[in-house]
Amino acid sequence: MVTFIVELAAMVSLAAVLYILISILPRINDSEIQKVTSGLSFHAVVDYLEKADELIASFFIKFLRRVRVTILKLDNTIGKKLNEFKKKEKNGNNENPFPKNEAPKEE
Repeated sequence: MVTFIVELAAMVSLAAVLYILISILPRINDSEIQKVTSGLSFHAVVDYLEKADELIASFFIKFLRRVRVTILKLDNTIGKKLNEFKKKEKNGNNENPFPKNEAPKEE
């Protein structure tokens, strides 16, 4: 319960900070931004940056999809193993798949 309260307080404080930042954004003048971006070379650089951004985004999406598929395959494998253990347990075969480490017998 304590962790929930701490997490809730953190989220509320984050929301407050974002609200303050969003309320400040309209105060920025667009004329200052246009002075900086008026050069011809800036537009050429922006085109390359947009292409690079699209390339990185597509790579990241493909990577995340592959990770997702891998995690789902792992989940299916674990589920199958758990079902096998349940079937062995129901059949009366109580062999422990993970034997305990027993101390060696002293003579």
